Amino acid sequence: MLSKDQFCCHQTDQYQIQVYGSAPYYHYLLLIEVDEPYAKDALLASSLPEEVKTHLQKQADLLGDTKVLLIKNKQSRAGTIRCFFVDNAARIPIVYAHTLTTYKALLFDWFSLTQSTTPHTEPLYLVCTNGKRDKCCAKFGLPIYENLASQVPPNQVWECSHFGGHRLAPTLITLPNNLCYGNLNLPDLPDLIKNTEKQQVWLPKLRGRCAYNTAQQAADYFLRQQLQITEFADLQLLPHKSDAVNKHLYQTTFLHLPTQQTFVVQQQIVKSDYAVYGSCNKPEKKHIELHHLLTIAKILQN
Repeated sequence: MLSKDQFCCHQTDQYQIQVYGSAPYYHYLLLIEVDEPYAKDALLASSLPEEVKTHLQKQADLLGDTKVLLIKNKQSRAGTIRCFFVDNAARIPIVYAHTLTTYKALLFDWFSLTQSTTPHTEPLYLVCTNGKRDKCCAKFGLPIYENLASQVPPNQVWECSHFGGHRLAPTLITLPNNLCYGNLNLPDLPDLIKNTEKQQVWLPKLRGRCAYNTAQQAADYFLRQQLQITEFADLQLLPHKSDAVNKHLYQTTFLHLPTQQTFVVQQQIVKSDYAVYGSCNKPEKKHIELHHLLTIAKILQN
């Protein structure tokens, strides 16, 4: 196990670990404002009424592939509870904002917001600062949160509970596009903000698009990097019977909408020859998956 003076996220620089292909995957995201310190299991240990916790978990189970995160920011105030429902299953993700006065008002069908609420279009930044889950997130996430809040409207920046990948801290998710970034430094933020506000993908620290599995995330990164595609909406993942050719070989097909050209990205996924700590709190090391680009082929149209 790492000592108290060591941090698992420092392994990223030590081994030059690739960041892409590591984003959390979900179809839907429920964000609930709870202005209190977050425990290791933030939702279950929170001060929310038990019936609300049960209801939120049931909603997540009914929706499927759903994450529930707690959020807070400098605008948090008593008597107002802000929450968001994020539809990440759509080709272009949509965020719905909602404001309540009591937590018991959370006992409703969250999917109904898609029928009754105007989409929220301003950028949002979710920075993991959950130090009880991993100390890296508090030590390195809080400065990212503070700096972001000084560069964009404070109501657009949120601290949030754990969503995965603390060994790549500091890490954040940008909405509405549900892009995840990791291994961030303060000098990265102006470029990250500029690209986010332009609805563009910032490649240098991209972990991936949260609507994709890890192989698809890496394929999206490879294609964007090779063809210099930065516009978020320019690539459409095409349905495929299976991305897996065999245990280690994957191919993913995208349509480049501006040109209507189809590309197939083939990659190999292998285990690293080195082992890293998955968390500051776990005593064992593990080998991680690495994505290697093999080919990018353009499919000729008939």
